[in-house]
Amino acid sequence: MTEIPITMAVVDASVWVSRLVPQDAHHEASKRWLEEFSAQKGKIVAPVLL
Repeated sequence: MTEIPITMAVVDASVWVSRLVPQDAHHEASKRWLEEFSAQKGKIVAPVLL
């Protein structure tokens, strides 16, 4: 049986804030990265702060 590697990323709180605030200067970039990473079955780990 072949194991499929899981890609994992710890995403800084500032990326989440940018994703959630449409007026943020980095909103589109954060949104695009999070959507693409998730679509590729990447595992996103949030900081405890969230």
